[in-house]
Amino acid sequence: SRYYLETIFPILEKLIKIRKFRLIVISDFNISISGIDVQSIKWKKESEIEDLSKIDIGIYPLIKEEWVSGKSGLKALQYMAMGIPVIASNIGNSKNIISNNINGFLVNNDKEWLESFIKLIDSQQLRKKLGLNGIKEIEKKYSIDVNSIKYLEILNKCQK
Repeated sequence: SRYYLETIFPILEKLIKIRKFRLIVISDFNISISGIDVQSIKWKKESEIEDLSKIDIGIYPLIKEEWVSGKSGLKALQYMAMGIPVIASNIGNSKNIISNNINGFLVNNDKEWLESFIKLIDSQQLRKKLGLNGIKEIEKKYSIDVNSIKYLEILNKCQK
């Protein structure tokens, strides 16, 4: 949401002073940040995959509040499924989805946000590695094949 994205504006404003980047925001709102090239894309179900494929680094900023504890982490899962390395706040369900430094970055503060951005901007190899590990994690835990086996096991237990 806009609210969570705005929490990292100060980090993005620091980052633009040391690295060149464009912020792509796929949402139902337009956003602008002084000094930052922002491309706003209106979210549409029909073009979601195509729009997400324009992203090199996925971000999932959150803050510690009760509402966040109920969030599923869908954005992080979407990024990972598409092989997009993700930087996420180390809050809520993100901790259950992302293995830090393996298939994404879990960050605890502004310093870690900035460091993670720099690492990923500077290394295409790291982006590729985290992205591929993200795909593997999704296939291992969230694929239809894996979950169909789990459902069948449950149904078989219910029939006994």
